[in-house]
Amino acid sequence: LTAPSSGTVMTMAPGASEPVRDLALDGAPRADAIDKELQRLETLARENGVAVATASALPVTIERITRWARTLEAKGLVIVPVSAARGFRNPSSTGSLR
Repeated sequence: LTAPSSGTVMTMAPGASEPVRDLALDGAPRADAIDKELQRLETLARENGVAVATASALPVTIERITRWARTLEAKGLVIVPVSAARGFRNPSSTGSLR
């Protein structure tokens, strides 16, 4: 998830070549718990520019993500695959974006 207006920042561990997961969306596979994690994901994306989450293919998870995804454009957020975001750099640590 990226917040384009804030620049693009990937959460990376020092020396890592892969992004670090910020949170798991459905550790508690209930609609209210998933919605809370989706809100946390939005907050992380706004604060950091990018947030990475994982989720399972449970029906409740798919339903909540689908519903939530429909709201993102109005919020100025976009979902991108991790593979598309791999090359993003944190401007505060590298001074540039790729």
